[in-house]
Amino acid sequence: MIEHAAHPKSDSPKSDSLCELLRYWTERLRGRAIPSRADIDPIELRSMLGYLTILEVVPPAAPGAPPQFRYRLHGVHVTRAMGCDMTGKFVSDLPSKPYADEVTERLLRVVAERRPVVSTSQWSTGERTTQYEIIWLPLSSDDVHIDRLLGGVAILGGVDRHLAVQRDRNRRLAATMDQLST
Repeated sequence: MIEHAAHPKSDSPKSDSLCELLRYWTERLRGRAIPSRADIDPIELRSMLGYLTILEVVPPAAPGAPPQFRYRLHGVHVTRAMGCDMTGKFVSDLPSKPYADEVTERLLRVVAERRPVVSTSQWSTGERTTQYEIIWLPLSSDDVHIDRLLGGVAILGGVDRHLAVQRDRNRRLAATMDQLST
């Protein structure tokens, strides 16, 4: 468990990249209960950008109805793993109704509890099933209403392996370049 003054029971992610995202979010609290979207600088999250999601919390259309959640950013690696780009669409538009309900339940929890929520789950796209860990982090432009959610996805066995493969390719390319220059 990671202890935060404003978020005393925040789950701790297992993935290094999500731990780093949680640290980044926590640093942006700066004495407030929740950081705002303006506090989040995509340049500072460049290495994770393809694994990030930003959702807009759309107020309920009718009294007593729950809010809806619209994807404002759906990272390219998340899109590839899911097999669909959700940018501009609602969570309720996800191809699987049970999965959409599961995601909505988590998002409502983040809004109600006003703290980060970490979970693991899976999605299936045809022949492939992908296991992932996700952290949802609340954002508020007025420190009262949760109006955005920042999500970070770690594809279990994928994110770290992806980075290792990329580093290995870069090393081999550098070695090849060295050999060609001699």
